[in-house]
Amino acid sequence: MNATHALRARPVRTLAAVGLALALSAAAVLALPRAEPPRHALVATTHLDGLRVGAANGDADASRRLTSALLDQYRDRRNPEALMEAMQWLDRDWDTSEYFASRLTHRVFDDGLCEHPVVRWHPFCHVGE
Repeated sequence: MNATHALRARPVRTLAAVGLALALSAAAVLALPRAEPPRHALVATTHLDGLRVGAANGDADASRRLTSALLDQYRDRRNPEALMEAMQWLDRDWDTSEYFASRLTHRVFDDGLCEHPVVRWHPFCHVGE
């Protein structure tokens, strides 16, 4: 009886030890000091994140507005991450009526983005080849 009881108790003790280790590591991470981002960054991030959620859920208008905002961000700040993300959304939704009406695909040419390494080999830059 004691041997059976010992075998049954071993997994329970192991699980308890693993659970304790996870709880302690989570508590340690939560206890780390965090710096608050500047207030203006929170507003911009919240706005873009809202558009990202809408775009990810299939809202073509949110995708169009997000792409436009990211292209503006690249134009104003030369942020290559913004350009990369804009091209990903453009790639995904370029064939929707919202994109056609907005002429966002033409901004790739009009803003000279085909010269940028992120966009250089994109199909939009090689139409007709």
